[in-house]
Formats: sequence, C-alpha cells, structure tokens
Amino acid sequence: MWLTLARNVNDILPALLWIASLVLVLVCLVWGVTRVRQGLRWLAALPVVIVAVLCLPPGTQLLRTLLAHPPAYLSGPSQAIVVLGRGSDNGRRAEIAANLWQERPEVPVVLSGTWDSLRMAEWLKSSSRVPSAKIILEPDSRTTRENAVLTRQKLAPLGIERIVLLSDPEHMLRATLAFRGVGFEVQPIIAPEVSLLCGQCYIAPFNSILAHEYIGLVAYGLRGWF
Repeated sequence: MWLTLARNVNDILPALLWIASLVLVLVCLVWGVTRVRQGLRWLAALPVVIVAVLCLPPGTQLLRTLLAHPPAYLSGPSQAIVVLGRGSDNGRRAEIAANLWQERPEVPVVLSGTWDSLRMAEWLKSSSRVPSAKIILEPDSRTTRENAVLTRQKLAPLGIERIVLLSDPEHMLRATLAFRGVGFEVQPIIAPEVSLLCGQCYIAPFNSILAHEYIGLVAYGLRGWF
C-alpha cells in the first residue's frame, strides 16, 4: 500500500511543482499591476521577467549546463560504477552502464533506487551484458540522499572509495555533491535522457525537473548534506 502511494505521489509531483511555479508567477504579476507607483510595478514584475527569460531555450540551456557539469576528481582508477535510475529511461541507462563495464570488467556495477534498480538489473541479466556476480543491488533508496548513504553502506566494506556515477544531466550536480558528501570520490558520467518534447537530446524546455533539482540543491545545502 505504502509503495503504491509513494509511486503515485512521485508521478504527480512534477505536475504539482509546475502548477506551483505558475501560481507564483501569476501572484507576482497581479501584485505588480495593482501597485500605485509605477516603480513598484516594474519591481514586482521583475520575477516574472526573470522566469520568462529562463523559460526560453537559451535560459533553459544555461540552467541545464550548470547542473550537468560538476567538476570531476579521482585520485586513482575507479573502483565501481554506480547507476542511479530515472523512471522510463532505465533501459538505456543500464545499456550505458554495461558499455562502461566492458571497459572495466574488474569493477562491480551498483544499481541504486527503490524501483529502478530492479528494472535495470533485469535488463542487464536478460541482455547478458554484465554477470550477476558483478551486480550489486541497492533497492531501498527513495531520494538522492538515500542513494548516496545506502550505496556507501554497500561499498564501504569492500574498501571502495572511487566511483563512476551515472545519472541524467539535470540530476548530475546534486547527485555528485551528495555522493561526495558521504565520502566518495566521484567521476560523473551523463546519461542523455529522452524528453517527451524534444526526443533524445540535452536541450529541453524548462520543466518541473529543473525546478525540482534547483530546489533540491538549496534544501540539501541547508541540511549540510554536501
């Protein structure tokens, strides 16, 4: 029951975030046009202008670029490949992980996420791309913080400190910082996602995922998780 409820909440959260953003813009706009002084009207309209600019392709690309390219640092060869799930894109993400493993067959592949890890494991096993003995499942995490903490618990007994981290462009900065926050050295690897609006690409219109990631960066920073 609780898993079903959590899944339903996860499905509707992006829509709720987008609706909340629209409501905020409308509130700012109404407040601005009802001010008596012209100067205050322009001041109140400033957030609306900023949001509008960021929703245009150049502004959106800037926001995505800032999220997608955290600095990489490994003091030696990577010791594990860690893959974070993202819903319907899990098959392609597992395929990228398999390609990475072919280059480093001595390291384990860690699949992290409550639902996503099991789906990616099924894909890897059915495709015979990665042996079962090299797959480590972390099926309990529901957030990026839990991805990092629970993966740390899995890999610490193995003496693994340096990882390749696979996630999508929007999620990469927060994921990298979260994993570094629990003691890993991280080499981020981007998995291009499939957007419903622009197909396979790195550029997509501003959406709730971008909003979610920037809100998450602030929240994680305030909690001291980086």
